Amino acid sequence: MKNPTITFTHPQLKSLLNRYPTHQELLLHAAFTLALTPDLLYCLRENFTPGTPWIAVSDILLFLCDSVGFQLYEISPEIRHELLTELTHQNINKLYQ
Repeated sequence: MKNPTITFTHPQLKSLLNRYPTHQELLLHAAFTLALTPDLLYCLRENFTPGTPWIAVSDILLFLCDSVGFQLYEISPEIRHELLTELTHQNINKLYQ
């Protein structure tokens, strides 16, 4: 469910989503986990956002995440908080529709 009125404040997040708006749904799902691997992101994409382009996995890992180990990444807490807040708002709005 993509909402064009969403405005994120973190500069990296705004930049990525302005350039690749189709990555938003995958990002919202990725925000649930504390650590990400390429395999986990591909599984999230295949199971929850199959319309997201496959290149979104590398875009997200390289642009928004910090490497914390071999094929292990984390989204910064500020970005993660923003994504989880948006996800909460979307789910609350679904309940009232």
